[in-house]
Amino acid sequence: MFTYTLLFNRATKQTIYDLLMGTFVIQTAEQPITTQPSPALPTLHRRVLMGIGAFVVVMTFSGAVWGDWVIGRIQPNVANLSELQQLQAELHDPALFHSVSVNVLTRTNLQTENSLTDLEVLAWLRKDCQTAQLQCDKIIDSIAHQVFEQYDDIRELDGMTIRVMQGMDLGLITSRQTQGAQFRIESWEERLGLE
Repeated sequence: MFTYTLLFNRATKQTIYDLLMGTFVIQTAEQPITTQPSPALPTLHRRVLMGIGAFVVVMTFSGAVWGDWVIGRIQPNVANLSELQQLQAELHDPALFHSVSVNVLTRTNLQTENSLTDLEVLAWLRKDCQTAQLQCDKIIDSIAHQVFEQYDDIRELDGMTIRVMQGMDLGLITSRQTQGAQFRIESWEERLGLE
């Protein structure tokens, strides 16, 4: 709003305070200061300022009313969050990965209108596994084994996605390669021989 008054009220050079209080700063050259009534703010400027004020009031009110509802819908279960953080810490092998992230994602199947909840594991590799696909599959299966061993809630989920990534960023040249696997939990159990 301050920028608005500086840009569009150049004739009077009034700031927000001056506009609200109806004051001016008058520079004189050794002349006595005389008080003059302030000119009325142009109608367009008044309407814009009232619109900005109404917008701020509406946004503040809607944030207070709907904020708790929105936060309640997107805030993860704190107990589940601590389990995910523990799983992430246990999956991270500094010799093999730069970083590992673990997320639980809920997605809606538009055909059945059911929600599906998946575990997503993203791991940034330190070494190249692209030259040997079998090595990438071993890393993915190793991560999946650890998840089944260490994450108690894995069988309550619908599926799991594991992606191992490699990349480089040299400023002008950027490269990223991804290998991954995505299956339902039952299919992961079959793949890993955990039935």
